[in-house]
Amino acid sequence: MLTTMWIFQQIMQSKALRLLHCNRKYLKNPRNLKILLIFNLVWLLLPGFLGESRPESMNQKVEVNASTRQGELILFGAMSLTDVLTEFSERFHTETGNRIFCNFASSSTLQRQIEKGASADIFISASPMQVDSLQSHGRVNVNSRRNLLANSLVLIAPLNDLPSFVEPQTLAESSIKRIAIGEPNSVPAGAYGREALIRLGIWQDVQDKLVLGTNVRATLAYVESGEVDVGIVYKSDAAISETVKVIHQFPDASHSPILYPAVVLKSAKEKALAQDFLAYLGTSDAAAIFKRYGFTVVQSHEKASEDLVESTPARISGRFLTFTKAEVAALILSVKVAIFSLVFIFPPGLFVSWLLAKYSFRGKSLLNTIVMLPLVLPPVVCGYFLLMLFSREGPVGNILMRLFELEIVFSWVAVVLAISVISFPLFVRSAVAAIEGVNTQLESAARTLGARPFKVFFTVTLPLSYRGIIGGGILAFSKSLGEFGATMMIAGNIPGKTQTLSLAIFNYFTIGWETSAYRLVLVSTVIAFVTLWIADKQYLRSSNA
Repeated sequence: MLTTMWIFQQIMQSKALRLLHCNRKYLKNPRNLKILLIFNLVWLLLPGFLGESRPESMNQKVEVNASTRQGELILFGAMSLTDVLTEFSERFHTETGNRIFCNFASSSTLQRQIEKGASADIFISASPMQVDSLQSHGRVNVNSRRNLLANSLVLIAPLNDLPSFVEPQTLAESSIKRIAIGEPNSVPAGAYGREALIRLGIWQDVQDKLVLGTNVRATLAYVESGEVDVGIVYKSDAAISETVKVIHQFPDASHSPILYPAVVLKSAKEKALAQDFLAYLGTSDAAAIFKRYGFTVVQSHEKASEDLVESTPARISGRFLTFTKAEVAALILSVKVAIFSLVFIFPPGLFVSWLLAKYSFRGKSLLNTIVMLPLVLPPVVCGYFLLMLFSREGPVGNILMRLFELEIVFSWVAVVLAISVISFPLFVRSAVAAIEGVNTQLESAARTLGARPFKVFFTVTLPLSYRGIIGGGILAFSKSLGEFGATMMIAGNIPGKTQTLSLAIFNYFTIGWETSAYRLVLVSTVIAFVTLWIADKQYLRSSNA
């Protein structure tokens, strides 16, 4: 199990998979994981076969005081620490024989995982708030706590589309359409960004422009894609990207100090080794490596006394079945886009189903494979393809932008597009089965009476198969309500605009609003049960007809 985690960590190092890394839960598909595994193993091993030397930065020796015993540690680290901690974990293994297995996500997500009993030895957060919460629940070794690093908050823009301004006050102007920022209630970078914008007096004016990232690297990826005008990230994250430029650095006084507390958890199985690793990160040689990645090394290890302004998500109170406006908005949007999607896919889906069920032609197998491909591909991959096609620089998106000034990405239309692609094969598969079940002798009799193929379909085939087709439509509708990965990739998570039921559940659970999450989980479960029950009834009636 730990070996598999190590391989997964190596996969995360590939820059080609940075966008998929932001949504790594979708790499669980065994087929796709094998492909990615082979690709990344070749990428990792090729320099050795070619005789290439390691980069100078990797040859830099760090003095190690860790014991020589071999052991294993599981480190939970903030997403902004991905590159530097990956390098340190490799160094530590090479120089001591001890392995560090890293799990990177937003600090709030990691906090929730630890609270739910995740096995971890070390936690390095991008904000003191998450460690404070764990400490208040008795989950950390208080004596091990230290502020390891500091960072700065910057405003970035795509390198090939730099705005003409350099002051954040102009973010409220109409020329700025979209601003990428981490989800303020769960991503520390988003909380710091919100605090800075509040102190500048423009937070209320820019809320409708915000595109929320699930972590700071997702926010960076939004800016790199060119689909947003600007983004708010850490200075260290901007430093690793070759496609963005820092256009403004927020003054330290505009937000609380950005500190990275590191702590050994009480659940740690190798407490002594965990302490050794933290000491390893505190050496002067390690400090030089941190600085190379854009971090500031904290000299004083005293705990910061300031808290983030409005950074602690307010717990939603009230009765369990009392839905908030945001929850109702997510439910209404989900139903609306699912209906639009069903209307959108029904005509072409019915036509393709008829072709596949009743005709044999050259290329039929290829057509069937293409139609069914989204059924087996990870949704995040489908979303990635859609993003490449419909982005501002994509072949389709560029044409729509030039001819009609129409932007698809990060809009409710993008949600419809994403769920249509994912639910289309489910509808076709059900419709094909229903059409194939029609008695061919009845269709042949209609043709002998002079009926053309389309007339045969509408007067014989469709009336006899409509129950199964309706069942397929119901399944497609239900699938649309629960789609997550493709929607996150092309539409983002914008409350009131693109935040669907599944995205809202993920968001509420991440920020700790469990009551809201449970309410929406209950709604989703009921909808799924009812739609499956109705679809099954339709299939039974169709088979008995």
